[in-house]
Amino acid sequence: MSNRIIMGQKTGEGEKSTLTVTVSTEGLAQDSYIVGLWRQDSAQILGHTNVSVDAANPSFPTIMVLDFWNKESTELKFCVYKVAGGNSVTTDGFVGSAIVKCSTLANGDMTAALEGSSASIKFSVKVAAPKVKKAPKVEEKKAPVDKAREKAIKLSIKEGGKKGQDLCGMSTFGVHHFMPAMDSPAGDWELMQACMDGMNMPVDPEAEDRKGGAGDIGKILFSAGPEDLIMYCHLPKEIQDKGATLKEWLEAVCAPADVQGEIIESSEFFGKAIAKGNPDAGKFPLKMRDAAIGAGFQFLREKKLILDDESDDDINFADDCGVDLNAGAAGDY
Repeated sequence: MSNRIIMGQKTGEGEKSTLTVTVSTEGLAQDSYIVGLWRQDSAQILGHTNVSVDAANPSFPTIMVLDFWNKESTELKFCVYKVAGGNSVTTDGFVGSAIVKCSTLANGDMTAALEGSSASIKFSVKVAAPKVKKAPKVEEKKAPVDKAREKAIKLSIKEGGKKGQDLCGMSTFGVHHFMPAMDSPAGDWELMQACMDGMNMPVDPEAEDRKGGAGDIGKILFSAGPEDLIMYCHLPKEIQDKGATLKEWLEAVCAPADVQGEIIESSEFFGKAIAKGNPDAGKFPLKMRDAAIGAGFQFLREKKLILDDESDDDINFADDCGVDLNAGAAGDY
């Protein structure tokens, strides 16, 4: 007489992980089967699922709750039984079994032959980590607003906005590359960014005092700090097409011997460079700034991107570059 097998599910206490197993049967005749999952070391039944093998139902999912998933050496035993009349499962209906380690299943899909059968079984496994209770939310104390810093940022945005309008006016004469010296940042990158933001912000047509509007103009902003000179370049694509790349221009302003700047950040349209001051060697940020602007101005003249000093125009295009039109060469510093 065959022994009837009672299928059930039992789990231990403590944190549990959810194991979702999708099983494909290969080589099984079209019929109804039950797949049971055992913990091999304790014969503990962890779960079971029904499957009807036919062309339209080649695989089936089952979700099992495990309390030992982190023990990678633990072995799981999948047993396949053919369902007898009345959906009962007996030892006579045993098809075969496959033993796998938790660590093996955790690596993803796998196929295992059923011992005692020509069939095989394919596993696709997903493991959900145990749900962890969230700790009570602790209200973080907000840092006090630094009023002085807030004021400095607003001042830098304002300076950038006003000079952005100046560049817009100059660009109507056909010049699209500028090198303005900025006062408010004083070598501070956050304030330098605020200047650039103010310079590039859209113009409010309703505003009485218009600011910004220089988003499509090429420029390098210079700021001399107590110790270093920082340089921030913005070169839109349409300006790069006029004959100078962002890297070439930044390298030109960094090149003078009394500047020796270094590009520290670069993307397609923005770049940053810094030149370290050294008072013992006569390298002072303000003097370095003038030398860098002069070298950049000379670069623009060689690229024919600004009017030269033989122009009959009364406009002095060097005003926003911070140098005299006749002192553009780096060697003049």
